[in-house]
Amino acid sequence: MIKFISVTLLVFLALVKACIAVNSMPIEGEATGGWKVFIDTENVSSLSISTWKRSDQTGETSQEFLNEPCAFDGDFDGGSITFSCAETAKSPLAGTTYIGHKSAECGVDYQYDCVAGCKKNGHTPLTLTQGYYEGGPDLYCGMSDKEREAAEQEDAMR
Repeated sequence: MIKFISVTLLVFLALVKACIAVNSMPIEGEATGGWKVFIDTENVSSLSISTWKRSDQTGETSQEFLNEPCAFDGDFDGGSITFSCAETAKSPLAGTTYIGHKSAECGVDYQYDCVAGCKKNGHTPLTLTQGYYEGGPDLYCGMSDKEREAAEQEDAMR
């Protein structure tokens, strides 16, 4: 009985860490031909992936894929993250694998680079990006060191 409780507790703690650690900001990318991909990461156990393309001639073409068999794995504390979708997925990300890493680019928290299944169709972005939480490090993006320091001191006084 104690062994069962210990195992259950370890599994629960691992799930809590993953749920808390995953940045819930959407992941976005653009493929060749103007196709855009939007991954709603609000609920990582049930990912929703949308694709769309805007054309002056035909208006907007879009599709939404709910409950895609995609998953995150890795070090959510600033390390490398793997994002992959099973071959059985219905979205253009089916059979792809991306490696994510912290980004130094202004406005981007993580950048995911496609490492497998990247050229299966014309709707698979080679790079996906994920922004910061509201009020994250991006808050001072684009400021000089002096401006940033002043803004941080002003925020600390509030």
